[in-house]
Amino acid sequence: MAVIVKPCFNCEHPINMYVGQQVFGTNLGLGWYKSYSCPYCGYEIEEDGNDTTPDEIQKAVLDQEGTWLLDIEETGERAIFVVKILRKALNLSVHDAIKIKKSMPGKAIEGTKFEMNRLKQLLERQGFQSSTIKIPKPK
Repeated sequence: MAVIVKPCFNCEHPINMYVGQQVFGTNLGLGWYKSYSCPYCGYEIEEDGNDTTPDEIQKAVLDQEGTWLLDIEETGERAIFVVKILRKALNLSVHDAIKIKKSMPGKAIEGTKFEMNRLKQLLERQGFQSSTIKIPKPK
């Protein structure tokens, strides 16, 4: 869970909004959420979605929880099937799918921990091997 400091929608005092992502359901959908309870006026908000994670939330999660890689070791015909799964899961263009294919075997995609774990689970369901790796933050 990450935190975004924002003004309360009601009283405009600065509050901590808790944001994050989650994997849900048997189809392994990716969802997002945000919530806060203002200690000044008591106003509360809870919102979630199962569509594209809002940029502000994704940026906060990446900044605070780090960037992760999906490392795919499949080659040949198996790599083509992996790219088909990823293209469907991520709504990728043909151009982006080709870029991923060219990076295989190896570090194919990067994103949040939940995004990469979701893709890893989708691939594992079909018998493909992959792993997630946290990218070290620069010192």
